[in-house]
Amino acid sequence: PNVLLKPHPIIVEAATKLDSSGKIDLDAVGLSEYLNDDAFLNEVQSSVNHWIVQIRKVTVLPGSTPFPSGDSAETESHADLEEVSFWMGLEEALKNIRTELSKPSVTLTIALLKAAKRFVATIALENNTGLDGADAHVTDVSNFLRQYPAPTLASARDWSKIGNAMDAIFLHLPKVRQSRFYDLDRLARLMEASTLTL
Repeated sequence: PNVLLKPHPIIVEAATKLDSSGKIDLDAVGLSEYLNDDAFLNEVQSSVNHWIVQIRKVTVLPGSTPFPSGDSAETESHADLEEVSFWMGLEEALKNIRTELSKPSVTLTIALLKAAKRFVATIALENNTGLDGADAHVTDVSNFLRQYPAPTLASARDWSKIGNAMDAIFLHLPKVRQSRFYDLDRLARLMEASTLTL
């Protein structure tokens, strides 16, 4: 899923008044008057809780997504290509979440909640999304799969290219030892999928 964090419209408007120094002054952006407005703060806290749910939908994927199915040789499933593109896409999705979290309106939302002593939402956003763990997992696997020559094999149309692609695959496979998270079972499925592509 592509995560888009939508702050409260009042905070989005206030974020346009932030200066370029990056220092947050709630008085200067006109938000200090809301520090005791429980109804407003509840709305803001609710939107942050929704962000956490959205982020978790992505961060649970590294540990819960099975290898793409493609067990029959009759279907041109290219499960090896799917596997590579899944991890590359997931890496991109996590980068996008980091970008969203660093947006001025999002940092302003967190600063406002902290100033209002609404720590439950801010601590949950910092610690309960699983973002750091997912980042570590996906970076590790992507580093192994990024150069995996599945696309070369899938596009090879003569014996010499097919042979070169298979050589490249066998040369690449031992690099899995540098990966903490890409286990032997998944590697076997990857090899099986490449055999079906062959």
